[in-house]
Amino acid sequence: MSEERIDRGGASLRYAIGKDDAVVDIANVDPSDRHALGPYACPGCGSELIPALSRVRARHFKHRGERPPLCSFETYLHDLGKRTVRDAFRQAIETGRPYPMKVEFPRICGRYEKDLGVTCTDGAVPRALDLTRWFDVAEIERGVDGFVADVLLSSSKSDELMLVEIQVTHECEPEKIAAGRRIVEIALTSEEDLHALRHGLDLTGHGTRHFNFKEPTPVHEQCRRPCGLHASAFFVFRSGKTLVLHAPIHEIAKKRKQSATVHFSLLEEDGWIAPWEYARRYFEATLTAYFEQGIAVKSCLLCRHGALGEIDAIKCFKTGRETGINTAAECPHYRPDSTPAHTRQRYQRSIRFLEGRDSRGTVPSDDQWISHDDETVTE
Repeated sequence: MSEERIDRGGASLRYAIGKDDAVVDIANVDPSDRHALGPYACPGCGSELIPALSRVRARHFKHRGERPPLCSFETYLHDLGKRTVRDAFRQAIETGRPYPMKVEFPRICGRYEKDLGVTCTDGAVPRALDLTRWFDVAEIERGVDGFVADVLLSSSKSDELMLVEIQVTHECEPEKIAAGRRIVEIALTSEEDLHALRHGLDLTGHGTRHFNFKEPTPVHEQCRRPCGLHASAFFVFRSGKTLVLHAPIHEIAKKRKQSATVHFSLLEEDGWIAPWEYARRYFEATLTAYFEQGIAVKSCLLCRHGALGEIDAIKCFKTGRETGINTAAECPHYRPDSTPAHTRQRYQRSIRFLEGRDSRGTVPSDDQWISHDDETVTE
């Protein structure tokens, strides 16, 4: 942010430094005794401020006389940020209240670990850590390790230290970060940002950075809502029909528990997968279920009369038509291969044939192989 002058339409300020070095909000100045909390000084330049308590215009502080040329909004806001953190922390210590620091812990949800062998790490658990448990002293512009901390939180009972840096225009120096001390950097852009600092620090908010903290320990906690994790799963039903379903994980778990399901396996997920690759994984899952696990699969992928189709998934040489994979479940001509080697040879011949039909390569659509709606298969 550029170094904006305080001017902003009449040099009006919301805050001043008052009696006992306290930050004074113009909203707390009593018109009947306007100087009770003063004298007032500018946080940006130290010059005298006077409260303007008009009944027409918004209340504000203003400089007595001309505003000093070097009084900048950056300095004003930076000084207020430091004082706000210090004063709020000290008040928390004096009153026995917490001064929280909001952080996020990675969450591990094992809701579907037993049923599907899947744990979800897509999420975080917010936690509020009370900084008064570790620190009881807050100081402005305190030196540590050859650097000056905007606000230094320390403990009278241990060597615990934490630096709070207020970032208005300049980010924390790399050398200060490299020193290894725990640092929280809070970005401020307006007077309104100061309000949150009275109630604690938020490491999850926009414009906040932190350095040199230990990696948080994951929290094992089940999601309180349907999981947003998606996956692809291969199913075999009592009818012998198969299905590859791409859906939210809770829908896959529900499908697996249905009485018609006799076999289930998750297909590997590694980002976007081309239709040919989905076809290959569907094919391999079918072979594994039938030849290695002895599942009673009835699939046109296994039939010696079948090949890959150009429009539908399968080209049946016995009927001369293209059809779906599960036609085999009711087909009188269904004759599965006797070995996986024969099935793979037929599959590879189909791919070479289709690629030869079109120099660009014939690419099947997702709809040939992947279902996003399990109602498309009558189990």
